[in-house]
Amino acid sequence: MGLYLTDGEVKTKFRAGVTEEEAKATTAEQAAEMIKSYEAWKKKNAGKK
Repeated sequence: MGLYLTDGEVKTKFRAGVTEEEAKATTAEQAAEMIKSYEAWKKKNAGKK
């Protein structure tokens, strides 16, 4: 399992190749954008397998 971040409700992974140091350097704004992007992707792909 790779590195991930969460806002306490939504959990999303960092892209492959991101180091722990890079993940720790993620700003709150970047984290919020990752969560927002993941939620949009999840909504768009709901029900698809």
